[in-house]
Amino acid sequence: MPVRERIARASRSSWLVHGLVQLPLLAAVIHAWRAGWVPIGDHGLIILRATDVFTSNHPLLGTWSSASLSTGSILSNPGPLLFDGLAPFVKLLGNRIGPVLGVGALNAVASVVALRQGRHLGGRRGELLAAVACLTVIWLLGSELLIDAWQPHMLVLPFLCFLICAAVVASGRVQSIAWLAGLASYLVQSHLSFIYLAAGVGGVALVACTLVRRRASVPDSGAAGVIRPARATAAVVFACWAQPLYEQFFGSGQGNLSRLAGATSSSADVVGFKLGAQLVARVVALPPWFLRPSFNESIPTAVTTADGSLTATSLPTTAVAVFSLIVVLSATGLLLRKLRRDDALAFNLVLISGTALIAALITMTLMPIGPAGLGAHQMRWLWPISVLLWTSLGAGALWSLRSRWALLGHRSAIALGAAAVLCVLSLPSYDTDQGPASFRSYRSVISSMIDQLDDVDLQQPVLFDDSNLRFAEPFSGPMLLTLLDNDQPVTTDDEGFVRQLGEGRRASGDEQWLLQVLEGDPAIDLDPSMQVLAYADDLTVTEREQLVQLEGSDANPEQLEFLMNRRRAYAVAIVLAPRA
Repeated sequence: MPVRERIARASRSSWLVHGLVQLPLLAAVIHAWRAGWVPIGDHGLIILRATDVFTSNHPLLGTWSSASLSTGSILSNPGPLLFDGLAPFVKLLGNRIGPVLGVGALNAVASVVALRQGRHLGGRRGELLAAVACLTVIWLLGSELLIDAWQPHMLVLPFLCFLICAAVVASGRVQSIAWLAGLASYLVQSHLSFIYLAAGVGGVALVACTLVRRRASVPDSGAAGVIRPARATAAVVFACWAQPLYEQFFGSGQGNLSRLAGATSSSADVVGFKLGAQLVARVVALPPWFLRPSFNESIPTAVTTADGSLTATSLPTTAVAVFSLIVVLSATGLLLRKLRRDDALAFNLVLISGTALIAALITMTLMPIGPAGLGAHQMRWLWPISVLLWTSLGAGALWSLRSRWALLGHRSAIALGAAAVLCVLSLPSYDTDQGPASFRSYRSVISSMIDQLDDVDLQQPVLFDDSNLRFAEPFSGPMLLTLLDNDQPVTTDDEGFVRQLGEGRRASGDEQWLLQVLEGDPAIDLDPSMQVLAYADDLTVTEREQLVQLEGSDANPEQLEFLMNRRRAYAVAIVLAPRA
């Protein structure tokens, strides 16, 4: 076959593989649009900071970090790259469709980079293995979380891309170091839990890169061969960290990086090896591994007991967890020895995924425990580690047994078939009850609340009162997004919210009204002194008329109780209360 024809055929095949990966992401955007997606809970704060980019309230830091609860210091995630990435979409397309398309686009970019890096690592087979890994992650997340702007879900695909990029760097390709640095910066700035993972995996990749280039006597292994990649990496690092460094040295009060360094060295309680091994083994080493039900079910919430210890149910015993992890790491080590000279693609993928597993154990062991315990959202990086580990172990094992398997002559066709099946499985709508998405039943209520707040025109500054809010409630984020994006004078005197919303929104102390979010009975039985900015519940017009007719009547007590309970469960009022 002529060279030109082979190149054209390879190009068509590559476009097909990329299309298979992008199709479920497009489907996820369509599902969200049809379901009437609205920002819920923390979505509102993330989108708000994206709208603040290049304004007088431009964010220099990431979101407030739950690590503040365990350290006693107000901490933010290190940087605003997540906001910067979403900004063009929310500014151009608004606060409903903009975030959906923005998250979908960022996930699409991550998958494209992953496939291109896979091709650098192992040609067409590397690209196909990367596609299988990406589609597996896409399938396990399901359509709703593929467009979720909450960091624990938004960073899953980019972290898989980071791992694949690390494997490419470990193979000796210095041109990919800039990508590695950029992805590591994006992950660490967006969520603190990635610090040890990025440092451990990135460090091993760089050491492996150096050793490979020395042993192989790469023609450009000298100083001249690395000058351009070094310059590109330095430019990426500077661009990524300029804003957090500016805040550290020129922002008001103690810089966030200093706070983080002090909190890291503090004596806060940590998870420890025993529970950490149980949690890691539950996703990486024991069934159902990374399969779709595990995202909802495998990691129970670990709560702090009266004696200060951390406990969780439905986890394997310590002995089972440690034994299973030893088995997986032993299999990884044995396969690395066998693949060392036979298959650089599988070797580097196994090396990096094995390193990531060890880094995950270290991260879990050192992870601080907050007053509310430990939630699955703090360890979502376990799933891409598990996916890549088992994908690379499977590919490496099949390669080592190639003389016994006639099908291995069609490895590319098998991988392409697996990618196609995963693509089809990922297309239907799939909801996961995790994070802000678990409040999807409030969509109609929040949508009505947002529509009413869009018409609000505050004549004087009001102080946001968060003293009565329950943890992770779904209303305050969309409320603040709507009012502040409409340039309404809402301020805060809470230091955590000041760092979250920007110094320009700090309260002056002269505010005469409190802005409050009321739920349930307080939202229904309002104090006459309050001014109602928005009220919503889940009752239809017909149901509300029926409720009025039934109140004070004994005609249908069961229906009356049903309607009142439903109204109470979904009622929310945004009010102004006189400040005492």
